[in-house]
Amino acid sequence: MRGYLQGLELRELGDRYLEAGLDLRVVRTRLLEVRTQLQAVARRKGDARLAALLGRDPRHMKLPAGIPSLEEYAARFEPGFYAESELLEMLQHEFRDSAPRAERAQRRRARLIERQMEGLVWLERLAQVAPQAKDPVSIWFSSPIARRLTDSGLETLGTLANWINARGQRWWLKVPRIGLETGTLITGWLRSHEQSIGIAIAVHAVVPARALASARAKSNPDSRTARGSVTTLAPLERFQPPALLDGSQGVNRHPGRPALSATNDFEAIHAWLNTRRDNPHTQRSYRKEVERFLLWCVLVRGKALSSALAEDCAEFMRFLRDPQPAVRWCSDRPAPRWSSLWRPFAGPLSDRSRLQSHTILKSMFEFLVGQRYLESNPFAALAPPLVASRQIDAHHSFTRDQWKWLLEHASALPDQERRLRICVILIVGYATALRRSELAATLAGHIELVPIGQGELGWELVVIGKGSKMRRVPMAPEALVILREYFESRGLGSEPTDWPKDAPLIARLQSESNQRLEQPLTDSALAKIVSGYFEDAAMNTQDDPEFASRLRLASAHWMRHTFGSHAAETMDLAIVRDWLGHASLATTSVYVSTERSKRHEAAKSLFAA
Repeated sequence: MRGYLQGLELRELGDRYLEAGLDLRVVRTRLLEVRTQLQAVARRKGDARLAALLGRDPRHMKLPAGIPSLEEYAARFEPGFYAESELLEMLQHEFRDSAPRAERAQRRRARLIERQMEGLVWLERLAQVAPQAKDPVSIWFSSPIARRLTDSGLETLGTLANWINARGQRWWLKVPRIGLETGTLITGWLRSHEQSIGIAIAVHAVVPARALASARAKSNPDSRTARGSVTTLAPLERFQPPALLDGSQGVNRHPGRPALSATNDFEAIHAWLNTRRDNPHTQRSYRKEVERFLLWCVLVRGKALSSALAEDCAEFMRFLRDPQPAVRWCSDRPAPRWSSLWRPFAGPLSDRSRLQSHTILKSMFEFLVGQRYLESNPFAALAPPLVASRQIDAHHSFTRDQWKWLLEHASALPDQERRLRICVILIVGYATALRRSELAATLAGHIELVPIGQGELGWELVVIGKGSKMRRVPMAPEALVILREYFESRGLGSEPTDWPKDAPLIARLQSESNQRLEQPLTDSALAKIVSGYFEDAAMNTQDDPEFASRLRLASAHWMRHTFGSHAAETMDLAIVRDWLGHASLATTSVYVSTERSKRHEAAKSLFAA
């Protein structure tokens, strides 16, 4: 900072104090950081006047009308060609007629530099003061940034650090007028002062969510403690029960030698979950239910999972109706599993959800009994919750005209990359009637050329659906046309025979991936894309408010229902059943609307004369 005030050029400053040959933009950014930190020290010591003084740049001082500043004058020439002293002499000579006014301006400039230098001398002994968690953000960040943080309730460095840890890498999205660049700088600054602040910035606040698992694995692939294990409410991978409640001495443990290598409940749970690792969607569902039960057993019942009795399980099923206290157990919006905002429930569970929980937990206990880890299954003594039979809601679909409009709207989107992807999702999703998770998991290698009779060949999509059941779905020509265009845009060729077998059918955008379109979408990401498209489409259908309201309610699963409704009008119902992968023709029959139409006509004539 002294060198800058004394007239050293940026290139010389960089070579002398940073690193030889640095880009001048990097040097300028570093200089700005130094100036900002010095201002923060001044504000910390209550000298707002000095903080404002240091914010002024002598090289940008305005000179009398018609006379450019030194910076403006230097911009006329090739950078580095003239030294600053030469530029100053040239400036004075060229504008010598305005010399008196220029001299007064130069004296003001010199006085500003002198006062700034005096301030630096005073600050030098204070600059080593380390930031503390209780410090207001206003004494460490510039006034505009501090005001934006304070307006969002982030008044201290400790509050800010905890906010970032709770919300992850894109924490700044929740703070108005704090963008990516500023947010990244703030995160980096807090990380550099973790020791004095006393709050470590977690890896998920620095690494993108999709790279989080690999980043943690590289840092410590084996240790649960590396993830911050806790004995309070936390996801399964971080929850660490007290030693007395870890299940190693559970009262329901089998007295003999178990067939598992597990020595405690955590290991036994993971042994069971690993039996479903070939189906990540099922594994996540199973993990959610056992996670809830384990947390409840330890934190509410004060028991290990392997000490749970039938009466405990019955009480847990009642707890699911209304998890209380809600502030502890429930969250009104989803949060990542690493976030301190994560909760195991979104609210009370429906009877159907409670039945699913009962079924999954009973299955887990059956497995653990069969492996001689537990002696008995406490859920076996409980009657499952009574649930009314549920049918598919075929009205969660679009008419043919509405679906045609949605495809036309998608094909007119301006961004080619996004246009092709949403067209593939809509056309292929509709034509194959895949479930969301099935569509997200499909690879190019699942498309096969097969004989279809009379010497003809046709393309089919091999799908592994619910219950690991395989089905084959014929590929409509329209689906293949858009897929060829989509794969060609990704540089993978236009013929299915050329596509890499492990290439995802639907991939991340190039801007979303560091590995050029080779990362598949997750089913949740696919759901967000489709919902976002429907929301965008709703904004363009203001002349049809009923259609717009349906679009805002729609989800990715509506593509499957739309296919079912349309196909049932023209196809044999058995073909539709096999296409959808239903186990029963009765399930598929909900898409047939003729009987319902007849019933409504009968209702209209009920009181007719």
